[in-house]
Amino acid sequence: MPRVLRIINRLNIGGPTHNVGLLTKYLTDKGYETLLLSGIKDESEASSDYLLESMGITAHYVPNMRRAINPLNDIFAYRYLLKIIAQFKPHIVHTHAAKAGALGRLAAHVSKVPAIVHTFHGHVFHSYFGHAKTRFFLQTERRLAKYCHKVIALSTKQKHELANVYRVCPSHKIAVVPLGFNLHPFTLNQAAKRAYFRQYYNLPSNCLALGIVGRLTAVKNHAMFLKAYAAALPHLKQPACAFIIGNGELLASLQQLATNLNLTWTMQPYDNNFNPDEKEASLQFDDNSEYTNYPDAAANLIGHQTQNQISTPQVIFTSWAQQMDVVYAGLDVIALTSFNEGTPVSLIEAQAASKPIISVEAGGIADIVLPNKTAVLVPNNNQTLFTEQLIQLLNNLPMQQYLAQNGQSWALEHFHFNRLINNMDALYQEIIAQNKIDITN
Repeated sequence: MPRVLRIINRLNIGGPTHNVGLLTKYLTDKGYETLLLSGIKDESEASSDYLLESMGITAHYVPNMRRAINPLNDIFAYRYLLKIIAQFKPHIVHTHAAKAGALGRLAAHVSKVPAIVHTFHGHVFHSYFGHAKTRFFLQTERRLAKYCHKVIALSTKQKHELANVYRVCPSHKIAVVPLGFNLHPFTLNQAAKRAYFRQYYNLPSNCLALGIVGRLTAVKNHAMFLKAYAAALPHLKQPACAFIIGNGELLASLQQLATNLNLTWTMQPYDNNFNPDEKEASLQFDDNSEYTNYPDAAANLIGHQTQNQISTPQVIFTSWAQQMDVVYAGLDVIALTSFNEGTPVSLIEAQAASKPIISVEAGGIADIVLPNKTAVLVPNNNQTLFTEQLIQLLNNLPMQQYLAQNGQSWALEHFHFNRLINNMDALYQEIIAQNKIDITN
């Protein structure tokens, strides 16, 4: 039985957690024994432990392994990995993301593990750091890639960047294995989920709900999203509300930006309490199809609204949400404005939920959507054009419906977890055969 030691940076909300959880769970059915190790998430990040718990997966934590560079912590974490490798005796060490990739590949190389694999869930070679720091990380990745038997890219575009733009390693060393997810929940009970979400936030029936999902950090470029949305509002045919789903170090500054843009806003986390067996019966509507029986959110309004006002704010900050299938059901359009992306989970989930997308072109985005069929794509960091396209999409219901109807079939065909499991199994078997690894010991 092949033993796989899987190491991930941290279990925060995002694609990597889904990836390692599904691989750990379902490769067991293919005859693999997996030990999953994780570093410690930052305090400002939401935990994704609940995702692993829902899969029946237990992760073991590596003390001192954190995202930020800290020589003392990193040395302790590295020594811990050496100890685990000596005990578990893996045939394959598979690392995910930068810190786990650095410490894990080095420990595996020193320990003479038969096969080393690394997945790039994105990269930091532009839009994250200054020139000197970026060059240091790039040189480090080039050296670490020499230890790998295979490097995994999540998209064809990412493979091109790694091999030809940043020259991390030769193209023949890179395998493309797209992410896979359990997308079934995004196809179920859509009407009930939509009603619950929109009632919870007291959205009128004619209100267009626009959403953006991601960590509130500079590379996600939420500032452009807010500016484009503010510029679009006067030109919309219907009232609108923008939902910013996520949290991070820029929360306060984005709230201040919303105020500066004369946008009314509130901070109201989603309650994650939707239950199709209990909640559907409690939804009540008045004669105008507006939602009633709503727990009053006016007391939570912070921006330009007073506690006595009950009109829908123009922006709602929700922090992180666990029931993302309910969130997508309640929204009308999903946006993304990042400077740099790997394979954004939000766009895959949005398509599975039959939601139209407007996004910048960054990283592997063009490989996970169908331009002009499931998504409107705009050149990166072009606020003027993004605003124009946003207005056009929000004012054009037939266009929204066209993009939405194409998205679900595309996502289910290309990003179902069964495809991920089969692709990874085939890659592992190829590595085992090519390197004549004895998996009987």
